[in-house]
Amino acid sequence: MKMTKTTLWKASWLFWTKRRCSLACQVLPELPKSISESPEALLRLQRTTTAIWAQAYADKDLNTLLSYGVDPYIQHNPLAPSGKAIAQVGMTQIFATPGLINNATRVVFDLDYVAVHVHRIPTNTVGKAISGLGQTITSGSVE
Repeated sequence: MKMTKTTLWKASWLFWTKRRCSLACQVLPELPKSISESPEALLRLQRTTTAIWAQAYADKDLNTLLSYGVDPYIQHNPLAPSGKAIAQVGMTQIFATPGLINNATRVVFDLDYVAVHVHRIPTNTVGKAISGLGQTITSGSVE
C-alpha cells in the first residue's frame, strides 16, 4: 500500500480515535456508581460541564462562574494575586469591557475539576488568553 498524505492522515486519525476511545471508555474503580455504569454517562457529564463553562464565559455570567469556582482560586499568573474574591473583582472588570467576546477554546475535565482555557477578544484587538480552574458539576445535577 502506497502511503500518501491522505492514507497517512486516515491511519493517524484511526490510531488516535481508537486510543482516545480506549482511554475515555475505561471505567475507573473510584468513579461514583451514578456515572460508572457506562462510558456514555461519563462523557455526558463531561459534555454538560463543558457546555456550562463555555456558555458562562460567552454570556459573561459571573454568578455561574463563581458558583463552580474552586476556593481558594489560584491565579495561573505568578505575578497576580490569588483568591476567589480577587478573581471576582478582576472578572467583573473584564466582563464590563464593551464588545468583549469570550471563547472557551479548550476544556480539560476530570471528575472533580475542570480547567478552562478562554480566548478574550476585545473590540479591534487580536485578543488575549486566560485560564481558569473550577469544579465540575455533580453527577446528581446531570440528567
